[in-house]
Amino acid sequence: MATIAIYQNCYVPEQFAKIDNNFLIYDGTHNTPALYEMGAILDLFQTGKFEHAEYVGVVSPKFEQKTNITCRAFKDFILQDPGFDVYFVNPFPQKAYYHFNVWEQGELYHPGICSLTQELFDAVGYKINLSKIGRMTTQSLLYCNYWVGNKKFWNEYMKFILPLFEFITKQCSAEKRNLYFCRTNHYRPTPMFPFVFERMFSTFLSIYPDIKAKFFFHSRDNIKKCCEFELEWNLFQQIHMMIDEWDTEANYSMERRTVFKALGQTIHDYGALYFKNNNPAY
Repeated sequence: MATIAIYQNCYVPEQFAKIDNNFLIYDGTHNTPALYEMGAILDLFQTGKFEHAEYVGVVSPKFEQKTNITCRAFKDFILQDPGFDVYFVNPFPQKAYYHFNVWEQGELYHPGICSLTQELFDAVGYKINLSKIGRMTTQSLLYCNYWVGNKKFWNEYMKFILPLFEFITKQCSAEKRNLYFCRTNHYRPTPMFPFVFERMFSTFLSIYPDIKAKFFFHSRDNIKKCCEFELEWNLFQQIHMMIDEWDTEANYSMERRTVFKALGQTIHDYGALYFKNNNPAY
């Protein structure tokens, strides 16, 4: 039976007492807040803690609230289907049905994220064209860093991530660096940085097919719980069979791409009004 270590990032002292016993506590109080879970991921890698178990990951304090599953359930999911390099659970499974991939979704919610990230890829010499990144289905789609990987995954993923992080924090100009840490659209003040890096997981899987990844399958009931407002759930019920069929066919014509854009725009525009009316600080 594989050994699994899932840390939960505690970045304020009062979070320590609220941690589920199935998680390990990660003391994130010393990390730069603007790095979010990336600070913890880098620390686990650089200190070698990612090798302290066969599968290691670190999640945010909102893991159970966002995914509607427990840490124990996540561990059981890993143990029940051994042999993969990385296991992940997407807290927003419904978004696979409204957006073609994480970058089209990102540009809607965080305008400028694609050009900023493309410049980043170009700067470190990665031959990745975001305008040509393909479809991301439930099998590769992840928002938030809710993944647990083995040594192979950690080494390969960090080899991909570290040059990007190093460029932002040590090599680019202060003016350019500020673009990653200025506030973007969100329900609370949040820099662009975490939204760039949470999209790297799905991007990495799309260009490294030798990595064996296993996604957590959400039941319909759980998808309903993950929806942020009623329209998301109602729309999902109407379109999910059609989108699943498209994904089975792997045929994404211009007409179908236009449908994705229309669906995404509808959810975005309604969501903006919903959160503004329910959260004046949004």
